[in-house]
Amino acid sequence: MHIPSLIRRLVPCIAVVAVLTSMGPTAGATSSDSETEITHCVVSVIDQLESGEYVLSDEECYSDFSSAMESVGLGESADTPAKAEAAALSIQSTLATHYDGASYTGSSFSVLGINCLGGYVNMSASWDNRVSSTYSSFCPRVRHWTGVNLSGQYQDTLPSGNLSSPVNNTVSSIQYLT
Repeated sequence: MHIPSLIRRLVPCIAVVAVLTSMGPTAGATSSDSETEITHCVVSVIDQLESGEYVLSDEECYSDFSSAMESVGLGESADTPAKAEAAALSIQSTLATHYDGASYTGSSFSVLGINCLGGYVNMSASWDNRVSSTYSSFCPRVRHWTGVNLSGQYQDTLPSGNLSSPVNNTVSSIQYLT
């Protein structure tokens, strides 16, 4: 084979190899970096707009549930949702804790406030379309909406429970009711 023709044949192959090696892992590849880290986040209601939407504090996230509860003064004994709810009989209570797994598993997002009179939250970008279950012993009814500002389809948990299709993993706003 003549050298110039060999080079003409190899150049496209080299280019393909260069592109493939510069790309990240393929869809089927696994990596410890790609695993989702479980976090437990907490926010407090700091105000309420005329629309009923709660204004929230900055989201603080921790690697374990009890650290998240300690960060808002609910004490070391608040290492489970039930204990956190029992400890939260102060000025601000946990309206509900929302989980990205069924039956209160996976990462969590806890909302602390003072009443269940219809106020609501629009989910942050990091929690939009993630909620699968909700635990609350403070608000008798928690309504999960598929759209922001209480729009779209909804499903209630009375007060706690798993979400089903089409609301499961499509929650964009949540309302806290009596």
